[in-house]
Amino acid sequence: MKVVENTCPSCGAQLKMDRLNRKAHCDYCGGDFTLEEVMNESEIRHEETQKRQEIVRERQAASNDDTNYGIAAIMMVLDSILGAAKRIVFTAFVLVLLIIIAVLLVRFM
Repeated sequence: MKVVENTCPSCGAQLKMDRLNRKAHCDYCGGDFTLEEVMNESEIRHEETQKRQEIVRERQAASNDDTNYGIAAIMMVLDSILGAAKRIVFTAFVLVLLIIIAVLLVRFM
């Protein structure tokens, strides 16, 4: 079953529908339409709405992809910084151990 929007194709105001005579009238702009014209306009609006919604979904998906790419890039940078920090800490730890060993060797020799 098709749902027909009872809005005027010209001005968007509410239409008075005469289903028996298959006519519609707009009290606001005075437009007279056949039921077929109203249904066609309703279908066109529905298709346009679907197209706009698809464009919005595509833009959101692209935005999410960009966001995910940005997050992945940040994570890679942080991982490399963390890796460098780990190497620096390990190197410092080894140097401290070597200094302790050297001090102990000097003291006990």
